[in-house]
Amino acid sequence: MPFVGRLFARGFNTRRKIAAVHVPVLVIHGDRDETVPYALGRAVFEAAHEPKSLWTIAGATHMDIVETAGLSYRARLEAFYTDRI
Repeated sequence: MPFVGRLFARGFNTRRKIAAVHVPVLVIHGDRDETVPYALGRAVFEAAHEPKSLWTIAGATHMDIVETAGLSYRARLEAFYTDRI
């Protein structure tokens, strides 16, 4: 991934970008993520405007968040979308 690799090497300032977003935000993050540390996910959540929600999935890493959340993953997304219509 030559192009994407350069993007990650320079950094992607998600906190700055989320501050410009003015729609409902749902941040989903695993508390065992070693690729994107939980503290960074929390910082993105803090930088977002209301309405916002943070869903921490206990035991989830970067690669198994959907599997770890199980059936609640789909239900939580449906609730987020439904509440916003």
